[in-house]
Parts: sequence; C-alpha cells; structure tokens
Amino acid sequence: KMDNASNATFQRYDGATRATYDYKYSATKGAWVDVDPATAVGGVQAFAINGSAGAKVRFYGTSYKETPNDIKTVQLMKFNFNDPWTTNANGTINPGTSNQFTHKENMGWNMFGSPYLHAMNYGDMEYGRVIYMGASYNAINTAENNSGSVAMGEGVFTQTATLQDYETFTVKVPTAGSDPQGLRGLLVTVAPADAEEADDFIQLKAVESEEASSEFNIAADGVKWMSDDVSVAQIYMARNGGRYSMLSALDINGAVSLGLTIPEAAAYTIAIDEEAWMDEYETVVLEDKATGQMVDLLEGAYQFQAPEAGTVEDRFSIRFNRIVDGLGDNVKAYSPSAGMIRVEGAAAGSLVRIYDLNGRCIRVGETSVVNYDVNVGPKGIYLVEVQQKEAEPVVKKVQVK
Repeated sequence: KMDNASNATFQRYDGATRATYDYKYSATKGAWVDVDPATAVGGVQAFAINGSAGAKVRFYGTSYKETPNDIKTVQLMKFNFNDPWTTNANGTINPGTSNQFTHKENMGWNMFGSPYLHAMNYGDMEYGRVIYMGASYNAINTAENNSGSVAMGEGVFTQTATLQDYETFTVKVPTAGSDPQGLRGLLVTVAPADAEEADDFIQLKAVESEEASSEFNIAADGVKWMSDDVSVAQIYMARNGGRYSMLSALDINGAVSLGLTIPEAAAYTIAIDEEAWMDEYETVVLEDKATGQMVDLLEGAYQFQAPEAGTVEDRFSIRFNRIVDGLGDNVKAYSPSAGMIRVEGAAAGSLVRIYDLNGRCIRVGETSVVNYDVNVGPKGIYLVEVQQKEAEPVVKKVQVK
C-alpha cells in the first residue's frame, strides 16, 4: 500500500510485454508499464518512481522483520511464449494476440533487487548469474565477481536460466559487519503473560553516535500503522510525536521510548524475540518508570501489570550497549573481588545505581573518587547505571564473583 504520492508516477518493468512477438523498443517507455501501487498486489519485483521535487512516497504493510533464520527468496518469470500461430481462411498467417513464439533475446527478462532492507551481496545469492546494472547496463557475472553487491533500492536486469515457467533462488542474510546498510535489527515483542506467541513486535538497531539519525529514513525505517484489532497488544517506538515500527539508526548512547496499546487489564511481557541478533549487544536495558525497575532483556523477559486497557506512553524506554568498539564513554564496571562491584572512569559526583536481575534497585551511591566500590553481596549478574552530569546514563552488565 502507499499514501501521499499525489506528485509521483509509478512504473514497473514487465517481462511479459518485453517477450511479446510484436514488441518494439521505445526509448521513452520500452517494456515499462504504468501501475497503481495502491491496488497492485503480489509479484511486483520493483518500481520506478518518478516524482517532482518534494514528492513523498510511503509503502507499508502489516508487518516486516529480518532475522538470522529468515531466508528470503527472489522469483523470476521465464516468459517463454510458444503458443501456435493461427491461419486465416485464405491461408494467410494470423498473428492474433496470443503468446506466439518470441525471439531468443526477448525471453525471460526480469528486473529484481534485494529482498531485504539492505544491499544484496553477490555471494549471498544461491548461485551465480549474469546481471545487467547501471545506466549503461554493464554485464556482471556474479559467480566470477562475488565481492560486489546490489545496493538497497537498486534494480538490476537478468535473464532466467530455466526451462520452467519461473525460477526461484534464495538470498542469504549477510554476515555481521559485511554490509553497512543492513538493518540487522533487534525484535522487541509484547504479549500477554500466559501467551505462547507475541501479539506484536518492533524492530530497531543501535549504531554509533556519529552514524545515528533522528530523521525518518524512508528506505529503512517504518511508521507504525496501528491495527484495528483491539483484542491484541501492540507496541511501537515513540519519537518526535510519531509512532514507528522500525528504526534503523538509534544512538547507542541514547534511549528510545516505547508505547503500548493494551486490550485489557492483565499481566503482559516485553521480551526480545529469540531469533533477533542478540549477539551484537552487551545489554538491552528496559526501564519501567512506573515501578522503578530496570532489567536487561538479554537475560529474560520483563513482566508487568497493566491496570487498565488503553494507550501506555511515557512508562517504558530502552537503552543499549553494543559489544563492538565505541561504547561512547570511558566508564568501566567490573567485580574486583567476591561480592564487590567497582566503577572506574566516572566523574566525581556521578550517581550510581545497582540493579539485580529482577529489576530492583538494590544500591544507590555517588562517586567521589576515581574508583567507586560497592558491596552487593551474592554472586550473580547485576546492572550498573552511571549518571554523569550533563550526559546520558550509561548501563553496564557485571558478573559479580
């Protein structure tokens, strides 16, 4: 579906038009056919969007997610027309309008792109093929040049390599770090406490501060279109007055507010989907302002009680730490001895809060020296929140001896 496209026109490449017996090349249109994306359903591989400056187009669906195990496919049609020609009563050939045999060079032309919200590496396609890309349609054999990629939002041409009506090939998800455009998002879900499956989810990605953006990226972010089904819980990210289902460039040193719509007063859980890319994060901290609890969703789901049905805002937020370099601060937290947590690098006067795995704040203190030590007692995993003056809070995970 789409909206707000009054200043744009849409076309898609039609291989069936290209393969007809009477096709003639046109420099202005060729095999491109006009299409209304508001009514088009299924099978559309790519659009060409022509709009005046400032035209805004948004495509949306009910849901979309990318996970390590969610391998996507591309289907290419053959368009091998070989219906028999007919003969008129006087013996002359009647080409008619059926799908007669076409010239070899016309068969099986398709335009396709990445099935993900990121570039598609040549080597991630199930097998190599010849593709034609760029303004001059340069031919590239992906089996011989598997180090390149098809950029996000870019279409390439190819011919099918099958005698069947179509061919389908898989496209793997790039490995971590291989594609800077990759969403590779965390999936945060909401569900009734006793449910086996989530009612709804959001998809988000935290990046280094210099890569972060608060602007909406139409190619990688998603607006949350709330369902009319009031019997299920729904979750979204709230930012600048908008509701989002996908955000691709959240600041690793910042936070994002969560909003919920609750169908009835009951217990609910917020969790990370087990198929999400959890290995890229050190902590994913959920803060519940109503209870004062703070938990690491990587350690397990968080259960809360909703006192009534309706919209819940300004209660929950999420903060992150990435395992990769550049956590954005000089603060360190570790366990130097049994039962102890030490905080290093925090400025004097910084506020330190210690949380157990149940989200309870068990210690609060203020740093006055370079090394701040606190006795937390039993061994286990704790969250250490350090709030320095005029800076975003930093949360560390510590395994206490």
